[in-house]
Amino acid sequence: MKYMLLLSLLFYATLSLAKTSATDFNNAKNLFDNKQYQKSYDAFYSLFQKDLENPNINFYLGSNAYMLQNYEIAISAYERVLNIDSKSIRSNLEIAKCYFELKNYKKAKEIFSNILKQDIPLNVKENVILFVEAIDSKQQKHFFTNVFIFGINYDSNIISNNDDNFALANNPANLNTQNNKTGFAHQEILSIGHKYKINDSVNVKNDFLYFQKAYFNSNNSKYDINFIQYSPAISVVYKKYMIDYAMFANKIYYGSEPLMYNYGLHPKIKYLYSPDTIIDGSLKYQKKSATNTDLNTDLLALDSKVKYKYDKQFAFTLYALIQREKRLQGNLTDTDYDMLNVSASLEYIYKSDIILTPSFHVSTKSYTYRDVNYNKKRNDNEYKVLLNTTYLFSKKLIFNFDVQYTQHNSNIPQWEFDKTSITTNVIVLF
Repeated sequence: MKYMLLLSLLFYATLSLAKTSATDFNNAKNLFDNKQYQKSYDAFYSLFQKDLENPNINFYLGSNAYMLQNYEIAISAYERVLNIDSKSIRSNLEIAKCYFELKNYKKAKEIFSNILKQDIPLNVKENVILFVEAIDSKQQKHFFTNVFIFGINYDSNIISNNDDNFALANNPANLNTQNNKTGFAHQEILSIGHKYKINDSVNVKNDFLYFQKAYFNSNNSKYDINFIQYSPAISVVYKKYMIDYAMFANKIYYGSEPLMYNYGLHPKIKYLYSPDTIIDGSLKYQKKSATNTDLNTDLLALDSKVKYKYDKQFAFTLYALIQREKRLQGNLTDTDYDMLNVSASLEYIYKSDIILTPSFHVSTKSYTYRDVNYNKKRNDNEYKVLLNTTYLFSKKLIFNFDVQYTQHNSNIPQWEFDKTSITTNVIVLF
């Protein structure tokens, strides 16, 4: 009778202990699910001290250590799981990820490669392939990003050019407005980018850009544009920041004649504020040296962009630019001004391969000197509406269609205009 009583007490004590352990395990797991990794780790560690060989406890112990960036501790926990179940693909996968974070790429790739030989679900296989590609990328020294674009453009007013990117607004050929001249043009862009990785934090970049726009009607050839630019940079990555210490030099031809040569400094910064928000900014100092020396100027610009990814389909971007251009000689009144430009765009991804991007731009430009013909300082306001559609045909081939309308207002009628531009592009990445 005494033995029966002792066995009953032992059975209920064991049952009570198992029930308590199950409750403690669930509580620790809930902490992990709620991303309270340190508390979850402490709770699982208490369970680990009572049951050293429990694979589930060791797995969550490793998972918490991984999230806390204690990768060596995580590896030890996952290896204890493998001591019990040597065929645990999940544990091997987590160990490989730890070695990846520790930058032991050789060991990580070896484990990932072994996993790819196993019979694993497709989504797991795709994830592992991404890691292998990332390892190859990190071990690679030279990277090339090359793009060729061929496009056809219709412009309802080719005489009035409002594109400050090519600094053509000061060209006397752009004066006026009242007699709009339409035109069709072909345009080509070749962009060649090379990056040499010194280490995981420092890269050397060399970017080359060539752009040409030529009208089909030879009578409009004086409005053709040729632009060539070279830009080297030292790129530094620090935590969530990427800084490019860049400089540039470019030359612009308008028609068949050289218009100007520009050079300067253009440092840029990118900050990963969160997984959904990226902040960009840059400072630009530019010297303009034109064939007509009265067009020579100094330009200083500061811009910033914030892109917020709302979900997998929607992203919102805000952009602002402050620019000051100062004439260096001569009496031209349209080479010295202050400008403010702001824009907003919404990006919508439809069925993963079609991207629709409507945007709205507003700019104001105040000139320093009085216009000699009207005896007053010129003030311009510009409003632009764009709709851009991109079709991702493949990883190497993209189709693009862009429609934009511009309304350019001024207190001097000579400088007022409006225009519609329609462009279709074929983009090849190689």
